[in-house]
Amino acid sequence: MKFLKIDSKQHIDSRLNTLKSELENFNWNHSVEIVWRKYQPVRSLNQNDLAEKWYRVIAQWCNDNGIGLTDPDTGEVTNMEQHHAKDMMKLYFIGGQTKVVANKEIVFYPETSKMKKGEFFNYMEKILAWATDKGIALPVPEDSQFARIRDGNI
Repeated sequence: MKFLKIDSKQHIDSRLNTLKSELENFNWNHSVEIVWRKYQPVRSLNQNDLAEKWYRVIAQWCNDNGIGLTDPDTGEVTNMEQHHAKDMMKLYFIGGQTKVVANKEIVFYPETSKMKKGEFFNYMEKILAWATDKGIALPVPEDSQFARIRDGNI
């Protein structure tokens, strides 16, 4: 899949040249679909960095409060790690898809890297509300993109 972004009238001619070149080199054994829509950037690295910080805080809170991971086969309880907290938040607020691999059910979680900035902001708001309800203090730096979106400054 190819992506072509035009962000001003001044770029139309150069982007049309790119499009023409791509179409001339296209494998015409198949049809091509061109879709026009308003560009919405995917979640930012700033948003992702803050979410990763939140996952660490959530994992630490769980460990401090005796909430670990229990192995269903052995009953062994181990500490929660950052990636476990991330999967838990995805399961709670995005959902996962269970598939059977080698006769074992595995939950696959959607990639947050594919979410648009607004979608990721909504996901983070749900995490923040959940954490606040549990008494978990998640940091929200005023210069973070999350805070700027929340405060209407973006």
